[in-house]
Amino acid sequence: MGQDAGILIGVADRVDPGIDATRRAPQQLHTYWITYTAGRARQAGRFTGLFIPRSDGFLRITVTCTCNDSAGKDAVACSDDVWKLPIADPLPKTDPRPDPDPCRYDYVDLTFASPTLFAAREQTGGSDKCEPRGWEWQDFDWAESYERGDRLPFGNMGLGAAAAYRAAITQAPNVGSEDRPAPAQNDACRAEPADDSSWVVVRDNAAWVAHAFQQQGNALCQLEAPVAWPLPASVVGYAEPPLDWQAVTAAVPGAQEAFASPRRDLVLIALATAFRVYVLTGGKPGTVLLELPRPKTATQDQIVMVQWALGRSVAAWTQAFAGLR
Repeated sequence: MGQDAGILIGVADRVDPGIDATRRAPQQLHTYWITYTAGRARQAGRFTGLFIPRSDGFLRITVTCTCNDSAGKDAVACSDDVWKLPIADPLPKTDPRPDPDPCRYDYVDLTFASPTLFAAREQTGGSDKCEPRGWEWQDFDWAESYERGDRLPFGNMGLGAAAAYRAAITQAPNVGSEDRPAPAQNDACRAEPADDSSWVVVRDNAAWVAHAFQQQGNALCQLEAPVAWPLPASVVGYAEPPLDWQAVTAAVPGAQEAFASPRRDLVLIALATAFRVYVLTGGKPGTVLLELPRPKTATQDQIVMVQWALGRSVAAWTQAFAGLR
């Protein structure tokens, strides 16, 4: 525990674009910078957007709204845009949504970000207000590479990834159905295994997990399942040490998610009302070093990014963030 460490914690106010789908603000993102030096942890900064460490410098990711009223006063079309800018650049502005047309909304919520890519869920309308039959919106899951600037097929990560995606989407239940439990696929709602462009990354207890997703037709046919292919360090941003989830929850009842440091000496844990940093000894959380409040609201803050700095990088990152908000 003698070496300095730092944690960038990227938080989103929601990861589901379907919340209040006809009239809502863009997803709010912010980043905590936590440092651990001389045996003491502290919050050294809180910034707007997600701060992404990359080999050529830091990026800031934000989501804004752009509206277009060219179709007339009663048909304002608004859409969310994801911005990736150097952290020192001015923040982009969000257009107000005066009276958006519920038939033409386009919302984007990020679920994950790393130095390599970010993943998001997107929903475009028709809402029930303009389509009396209902279920006429479209949901998309996608991941985008910073280098290429376009959507990344899952199979681009190798033959094993491609095979795992096909297996997952072929067996995925129809989570869009009104029936519960979600039914299996049938002739009216069936996946296209060759299309691996729709996927997202979500947190599952102590690991980032890819989910395959496809919507075939309207929203009553939505197929989703986890992909049995561990995400490599090139996607996550570092080699994430495994954690014994039972040991975590035994030591910290109510733990929802956990993120171990690369040195396996610290762990960040999300609980219902707080984010806490603990000493990690023998794979078990021990002493609490720091607690950040987590507001308990309908769209509760959720962690979408964790990146660690070690040794001299802590001071270098702190200097890079100086004067930023």
